[in-house]
Amino acid sequence: MYQYILRRLLYALPTLLGITLLIFFVLRILPGDPLVILYGEGGVGSLSDADRAAIRHQLGFDRPLDQQYAYWLKDLLSGNLGHTLARGDSVAEIIWERGILTGEIAVLAVLVSWSGCPPASLAPCGKTVWGTTWLGSVPLSSWRSPASGSPCWW
Repeated sequence: MYQYILRRLLYALPTLLGITLLIFFVLRILPGDPLVILYGEGGVGSLSDADRAAIRHQLGFDRPLDQQYAYWLKDLLSGNLGHTLARGDSVAEIIWERGILTGEIAVLAVLVSWSGCPPASLAPCGKTVWGTTWLGSVPLSSWRSPASGSPCWW
């Protein structure tokens, strides 16, 4: 059993590395200049070449892609997700604040989707209990929402 778990964990490492590579390179091949996002179309034109070079150096866009990936992965693993461009807030703090509410919603969705499973599983056996049909429709209706929990297969 331990060998199986160890083997699965070892398979997870290259998978996670591949996912990070995919995310990094998809973010890098998106069209557009990051300075245009920061300063707008008119704002970039007002910057001198030295200012543009200094900002690109500060953001790390003047480094080769392999170095950019190494720094990005190091920051990702250390929890340094950077700051938002608009307000300068910490991205990790924003994810933490909103992650708690998202987790509560996910747990509630799973509980709602499971709420009708026991009565609904009795219905095909001929063991009808009051409200079996109604309770069986609760998980069915919750499956239509994108945030539904796991399906009810017993």
